[in-house]
Amino acid sequence: MKFINLSNISILMTPVGDISPVTELETIFQNIVVLTGACFFAGIIGAFGEYFAYNDQSGPSAFRTKLQKLKDYLSYRQLPSTIQNNILFFHKSRWNKTRVLNQRAAISILSSPLQMDLSFESSINVIQKFPIFIECSPIIVKRICHSFNIHMCPADAPIYKAGDVGFDIYFIGAGLVKVTLPKDLSILDEEGRANATKAQEKSAAIGLLYRPGNHFGESCLDSSSGVRQETAETKTVVELYVLAKSQLEAILNYAPVREKTRLLRNLLFKNGNIQHCFDPWIPLHEKAIGKSERSSVAKKSSFLSWSKPQRYAAAMSSPSNSERESKTFSRKYRLLSFSAQAIQAKRRLSASKKNYPLIAAVQMQSLVEQGQVHLGPECYDSSSEFG
Repeated sequence: MKFINLSNISILMTPVGDISPVTELETIFQNIVVLTGACFFAGIIGAFGEYFAYNDQSGPSAFRTKLQKLKDYLSYRQLPSTIQNNILFFHKSRWNKTRVLNQRAAISILSSPLQMDLSFESSINVIQKFPIFIECSPIIVKRICHSFNIHMCPADAPIYKAGDVGFDIYFIGAGLVKVTLPKDLSILDEEGRANATKAQEKSAAIGLLYRPGNHFGESCLDSSSGVRQETAETKTVVELYVLAKSQLEAILNYAPVREKTRLLRNLLFKNGNIQHCFDPWIPLHEKAIGKSERSSVAKKSSFLSWSKPQRYAAAMSSPSNSERESKTFSRKYRLLSFSAQAIQAKRRLSASKKNYPLIAAVQMQSLVEQGQVHLGPECYDSSSEFG
């Protein structure tokens, strides 16, 4: 025991002074005190080491290191100061809200259903601000939340200008955005100039300031070029939830046709609680149909609306009135021929047929006239017994 005590003192470099244990109990007590103090001291050193390692890898120190590298890159590229400030503001705002360097990478290890549930729970307070998503099914809302990219903008910063090209829809989660129409329509493409009147009606109905619950940039859904038809700039610090057009199209592939049409129509003709357009919605691929083709089909069926292509296809493939009546007639008597009353009548006829064939023929004719029995073509053959 004294040998173990001497080894502990020598290894741990623990001074004991002039007092040394004499008995075996004193030696055991001194060993316990020395080992307990050593473990406590090692735990304190390990905790400090773990704290510094966390800060260096994913804590505030790691964020400051990443931000410094980003500043060095922006300075090296000699970007304008406005763009540099917007980029740095975005990273600082995202860090203050999520406390992670890359939120997508943090949840990438999870399965897709868990990722959608996590995205929905983190965005549920924001998604409830948009009335256009109330009528959507829960799975569509979860997919939309999972496809959102959050963008933070400082006050008085441009988001995009009229004439720029973009295929993103912006949903305002917080802050105010000013949306104005260009005075010079020459910067727009042909589609933008054609929709200038609708854009003015929308601006008159909604106003210039967009608040949480509003969205803008939805004109890309109805444009093949993606040229922006308005200018958007922030008035306060704004939190935007960005949804790409390609992601929305991929999400709507899982939705029924009615829900898909309703959501696209709400995105284009409704903003917040305001319905700013009541025209029938025509999909983009139908607008690409040439006038000659449309006019030739319109001559064949002028009563059909081109805003309802499915009705047109159903009408072209539906049977005529005579065919429909013949099918209904045959179905009616076919059901009558399998009824319980018809089966009993056939049994009576088969029983009397052996002794009284003429009476059986008369009864059969009366049943046919009443519509209770339907005779096939073979019953009217001249070679048959009742032919």
